[in-house]
Amino acid sequence: MRRVLSVCLLAACGCSSGGTSSASGAGGSGSSPQGDCSLRVNLEGQVTEQLDWDLSEGCGGGADAAAATVAMGWGGITIPLNFHVTILDIAEGQLGQGLRATVRVKNGDLTWRTAEGACTVDVSQFEFREQNTVGRSYRVSGSGSCAVFADAAEGGAQGTVGIGPFTFRSTTLYPN
Repeated sequence: MRRVLSVCLLAACGCSSGGTSSASGAGGSGSSPQGDCSLRVNLEGQVTEQLDWDLSEGCGGGADAAAATVAMGWGGITIPLNFHVTILDIAEGQLGQGLRATVRVKNGDLTWRTAEGACTVDVSQFEFREQNTVGRSYRVSGSGSCAVFADAAEGGAQGTVGIGPFTFRSTTLYPN
């Protein structure tokens, strides 16, 4: 399963296993690889970090058109810390403000998660990048906030993690 997720993340970001980008193709804007991957957020509590991540930490995502969700993650492949946002009730290509979202913070085996839909995101960009054999790739960016803390959820995690306002950019894949 992890290998399949890694392949999907690589396909979504347009990266090969060598870390290069293929931003060209139908609808590709030719932006740099660093421009397709960023996350800025402050975490406090059981995980205290100021994240200013780019492609070197890794990112990518996938969508489920039937469930109307887009899930994006940063980190977790090259480093143990992972930040994950699932946007709920969103259609392919949809921009919007105040969309409901769920955030998960994972540090090694320890996981904290907000209640479903307890965060909000504003999606300011949902731009088609390319069609490939796996699916349709989009560049998605925006900002978000969580009015509640993420609670301990798995792996023996304890306490809570506060999630400051965040900005994000990633690619996401709608599978064929």
